Parts: sequence; structure tokens; C-alpha cells
Amino acid sequence: MQTNELRHRRLRSGLIALALALSALIFLIASPRMAFAADEESGAAVPGANGSYGTSSLFADEGAHEAAREHRRSSASGNAQLLGAILGEIAKSSDTVYEQQAEAAQEQREQQRLEEEARAAAEEAAREENVRASVADIALGLLGVPYVSGGATPAGFDCSGLVRYCVLQACGWELPRTAAGQSAMGHSVSFSELQPGDLLFWGDAAGAWHVAISLGGDSYVHAPAPGQSVSVGTFQYFTPSFARRLSF
Repeated sequence: MQTNELRHRRLRSGLIALALALSALIFLIASPRMAFAADEESGAAVPGANGSYGTSSLFADEGAHEAAREHRRSSASGNAQLLGAILGEIAKSSDTVYEQQAEAAQEQREQQRLEEEARAAAEEAAREENVRASVADIALGLLGVPYVSGGATPAGFDCSGLVRYCVLQACGWELPRTAAGQSAMGHSVSFSELQPGDLLFWGDAAGAWHVAISLGGDSYVHAPAPGQSVSVGTFQYFTPSFARRLSF
């Protein structure tokens, strides 16, 4: 924002300089004509006391006119040089104003591009967060479903079958069937950054043997073991080894 303000100030200064230069140019163009008209108006011979125009008076007037003409020629030459300098400054001012306008326009386009990218990234992040939240909500709706080894339907789930089913229902993705395969999906996230729908794993990246769906904080939904059912667990009860976040 400060850069934009600085460019606007420079642009205004350039426009003011251009206006002043144009004003000076108009004055220089008008000055010789004004001087010529003044000389013409004052150039009439003045009669003597007897009402006649004396020879010496005529010569004096002629000399004065010649001096005036020489002065005008000298002034015109100086004005021409000054005019050339002003025209040069006008050209520079015009170029400067054009460059500043082009820079301001380019900067505005770049700012708009960055704002659009940031808005798109924020919208995409919100969409993915909503999908993960849906995964957690679907898992909560399956509390009480019995544990079935190899199960991946509401008739019965094992741990990876539950995760696979919830993700499929939330966004249509088909995750790998095992906890080890699912542990390679997405990217790592710390426990302090957990959001609903993140995946929690027990074991290590090369051999995860259990998986659950985070509810945020230290709670999660999982299919624990044979003889049990889908339930909510906590870190105090059963602490995971690491977490992953899916990018949908």
C-alpha cells in the first residue's frame, strides 16, 4: 500500500511538472507577438513643436527601432533556446508519467493476481477442511457398529475399513485397504495441529498397524479390536504414534 501511495505521488508530481512546462511554452509563444505589437504601437514618430517631423527626430526614431529590432532578435534567439529546453523537459516529463502509469498498472495487476491466488488458496483450504470434518461426522454416525476383521461396511468394520468407508462417503476417494497403506497418504501433521478428520496411526510409517479418525484435540473414533465396536477413544486411553492429514 505504501508503494502504491508513493507511485501516485510521483505520478501527480510528473503531471504538475508537465502542466507547468506547457504553461511556460504557451507564454514563450505569446511573448514575441506581444512584444511586436507593443513596438508597433509605440513606433509612430512624434511631431516637433512646429507640427512637422524633423530629420534628426526621424533618424533617432529609426535608430531606436533598429535597437528594438535587434533586441527582439536577441530575445527570440534566447527564447528559441529556452523553448527547445522546455520541449525537452516536456518530452522527459511525458516519458516519466507514462512509465509511472505503466509501473502502477503492472503493480496493480500483480497485486490483483496475488489476491486472487490467496483467495483461491483460502477457498481450497476451507473446502478440504469441510471434507475432513465430514469424515469425522460420518465416523461419529457409526458408533456402536461391531468390529469385524476385514469389514468395510456398516455391517461391521475393522480399523482401516472404517477409515476407508468414511472417506469414500465424504468425497468419493478410495483409500488403500490397510493401515500401513493409508499411512502413506497425505502429509504429516503434529498432534498440536490436529483437526477433525485427520488420521491417527499406531506403529511407524513403514509398518502402521492401527488407524483412527481424529475428532480434534486428543479424541478420535476407531474400530478397536474383535469383540468391541466403533467407539470414541482418547490419547490417555490409547496414544497414537503419528498423524497424517489428507489433501482432497
